[in-house]
Amino acid sequence: MNTNEEPSSGGFVPRFVLDIETATGQQFADLLAQFEAYRESLGTLPLLGLKNGWYDIDQQLSEQFLLRNAKGANRRPSFSAVCYYGQEFKDGRWQPTGEPIIFTTEGILVDGQHRLWACYLTGVPFKTYIVTDTPAQEYLFAFIDNGRGRSPAVALETAGFDGQSGLIASIAKIHNNVLSGAYILYKGKKRIRRPLKMSPIQILEAVKKNSLYRTAARLTVGEYSEAIELIGHKDVTGYVSYAILAIANEEVLDEFMSALIDANGTLEHDHPIAALRKFLDVDKRKPNGKHVVLAAVTKAYNAWRAGEKLKKADPGHQEEFPEFHEFGLK
Repeated sequence: MNTNEEPSSGGFVPRFVLDIETATGQQFADLLAQFEAYRESLGTLPLLGLKNGWYDIDQQLSEQFLLRNAKGANRRPSFSAVCYYGQEFKDGRWQPTGEPIIFTTEGILVDGQHRLWACYLTGVPFKTYIVTDTPAQEYLFAFIDNGRGRSPAVALETAGFDGQSGLIASIAKIHNNVLSGAYILYKGKKRIRRPLKMSPIQILEAVKKNSLYRTAARLTVGEYSEAIELIGHKDVTGYVSYAILAIANEEVLDEFMSALIDANGTLEHDHPIAALRKFLDVDKRKPNGKHVVLAAVTKAYNAWRAGEKLKKADPGHQEEFPEFHEFGLK
């Protein structure tokens, strides 16, 4: 984070810059503190003289609007929300829905800070409606966005993908994290890349293109409830079903799940399923992150499918997150 030395398009020089693709939450918090100190140093700012209507918002306007985001007039910004909007802007997926940026009659910003921070830090402009004549009152922010959120699951239900919409959406999210390299294992088995948040429309489009998400959700819930209990995560189990279906078929999936469910105490200690059961038993007592459990299941599946021995399913420390390997069908 630093002051920018190069002018942005149009000659404007943003006072602060931060690469939200690589920054941490703490770095964003530090930026907020410095920005707030600068805002307070300016004293009372004049009204912007805007009228209600549609506007193209760029970095310069974003900075001016954020300088009117008085402390106490809004909730603390969420870095994940800023990253989400930033990715929407950069991908060209933002749509001017009519959801406004809101100012009070006193010129105080009370809604829109996440979109403005995303624009300010990415440099990508966006179009939005602005309301400038909301009557001022204390804690106005507490009355904004209190309705039901439009989650990906709700979007799928609305589009007709009911029944297992929540699980279908979760499978699509995990698949996106695997494809984008968001899961990485290192000391402490923690994730060091932040998974990208998928918007409802991205989830909907992904599910419409890939019917295996729906098939995997149906089979997981209908056939493999015991596997869900063993693995400990319904969404991870659903993704495992999807990943196996994507590289093999339902017969192989059923064979693997059946082996996992039925083989407790009946296999040699170096059998991949026995190693996985041992890992999952330990995980129940000392839980790892979901991505570590997924890595262990992936590792065990690959060894099982290859007919190899495996003493430990724990993925340990490694640079690359394991992928399900495709083998010739038996």
